[in-house]
Amino acid sequence: MTDPILVVGHGRSGTNWMLNLLDLSSETHCRNEPNELEGSPLGAIRTPRARHGETDVAERWESAVAWTLERQGERDHTILVRKRHLHGWSQALGLPALVRRPKVRGALSTLLPSLRAPEWPLPSWLGRRHELRGARLVLNVHAVGAWLDWLLVHRPGIRVVHVVRHPGGFLRSWQTRYLAKNDRDFVARENVRRLEEVRRLDPEWAASFGDPAELSIEETELLYWRYSTEWIHTAAEGHPAYRLVMYEDLTRETERVLREVYDHCGLTFADEVAAHLSERPARPETLDAWRSKLDAHALAAVARVLEESPLGDWWPDAVHA
Repeated sequence: MTDPILVVGHGRSGTNWMLNLLDLSSETHCRNEPNELEGSPLGAIRTPRARHGETDVAERWESAVAWTLERQGERDHTILVRKRHLHGWSQALGLPALVRRPKVRGALSTLLPSLRAPEWPLPSWLGRRHELRGARLVLNVHAVGAWLDWLLVHRPGIRVVHVVRHPGGFLRSWQTRYLAKNDRDFVARENVRRLEEVRRLDPEWAASFGDPAELSIEETELLYWRYSTEWIHTAAEGHPAYRLVMYEDLTRETERVLREVYDHCGLTFADEVAAHLSERPARPETLDAWRSKLDAHALAAVARVLEESPLGDWWPDAVHA
């Protein structure tokens, strides 16, 4: 079994887009956040939210990856290209996407009980399981930072694609796509709890932000964005498995950056990949929309987190809001 490709980064930073772009390869089997699904072996691995917390990744990784490779899941994205492990006729009929629909899967589960779970083995009428075992597994797993120190030493064949977005763009997306859909008080409590865990496990880093209960919800979210981004980059910087991808570069020069990512991951950049990119061009004009959408408090928080972090050097012309 080949070591997987890990797509990592803070939520609302472009990791889902990167997963879709890697899914344009006929060689890949892309899984979206399988660790968030009930019963997932990846989800059973302890994933502390601070770097120095304990994890049992060494004991569980191999079997969890093998199990995940052989399955599809309800969070996985729609497949847009021919895959080696799927029957051509099943893809032509749209059956892989049909099976992901809860009602369809519920009806089929009377005959195939395995379809009742959030993840299920590839049915023989959709594809070939032996081909699937040879596919390159791609995992979009935000919590992977807890595992990186071990993986980079003990799984040298792994590839890590770290997508990072300017905190202003990240915060605006988080506000509209996450905070607006969830209870604000609940999110605020969870954000504080997360930073309390950081303070307990990584007190030297946490000494700079004081009492998280006294911070606004935007400040607590940006602080953990900073922590998790710095943590992943510090753990992996300079390692041959690591590739940092700036969301802004990916948006402005999608094909160039993606070709570099494919080369880094050992994937073939086929003509159909470029064709899909031309059919669905990115919109670089939206990159700075956050400047007019965030309020004064949020803009000040963005400027402050960049001024206090070495990450500010990544956006030399955009530190100040």
